[in-house]
Amino acid sequence: MTAVNNTGSFQSEHEVVLQGLSQWLPGPSKIGKVFYGVDNFAPTADAWNKIPILFCPPGIKPVHPDHAALARDPIGTAKVYGYRIIGNPKNTRVTGSQIVADALLSDPQAAELAKNNKLGLSTGFDAQIDNAGRINGRVDPNHILVFMSCKKAAAGEHCGTGNDPRAAFNNIAPVERPPMPRHGSKDLSEMEAEQQRARDVRNGRPLESAHEIPEFFREQAREREAAAVEMIKARGKIDPATGMFRDFQSCEEPD
Repeated sequence: MTAVNNTGSFQSEHEVVLQGLSQWLPGPSKIGKVFYGVDNFAPTADAWNKIPILFCPPGIKPVHPDHAALARDPIGTAKVYGYRIIGNPKNTRVTGSQIVADALLSDPQAAELAKNNKLGLSTGFDAQIDNAGRINGRVDPNHILVFMSCKKAAAGEHCGTGNDPRAAFNNIAPVERPPMPRHGSKDLSEMEAEQQRARDVRNGRPLESAHEIPEFFREQAREREAAAVEMIKARGKIDPATGMFRDFQSCEEPD
């Protein structure tokens, strides 16, 4: 995994469609287009998790960097182009006719563009392409380039347009992760106490008071209890008219 070379603890997570599949797109073949097949991308889906996300700041023309140079020296190559490495993809997977990943961005400027639906992207990978525009074998991911997007007619020095209109940041509003509380702080103590209460509920241990049980776990307990009752009813052990067990035995001593 490539090191992130910008500073700060800011993080925002977005689901990203890296590439639409099962489609023809403009590309470097004799016919001027390339077919992006699921079979070409599925075998190397995990490899996308190890490549850098490069951010081209507004004001710089977005172009893909040299693949070999980036593989040898990611941070140095990014600086040559004026780019910043702002994260890595994770949980990359092929779903239907697209390849999707979760992108954890550590750059506030890029995250703000994503939030406002103005962050475009383009994938960089290596592949062998035949004369008919078909990819032979699997693709080898190299990087993901993100930039301020604009309409194709206005593309120029300050923004760009991706090759694939299906590639996009899905969730406009990012999920911003607050920093973890410090060891020994009040927030950390409260968080650990809440986690312990949750474990106690799952293990069936009594708590100090009913209000300490999180509503989520109370609802789960009610659902399990209702399911157990329905199972017993199905076995014919409860009289639906009285709600009592048909085979109920009194605990009282006989006279």
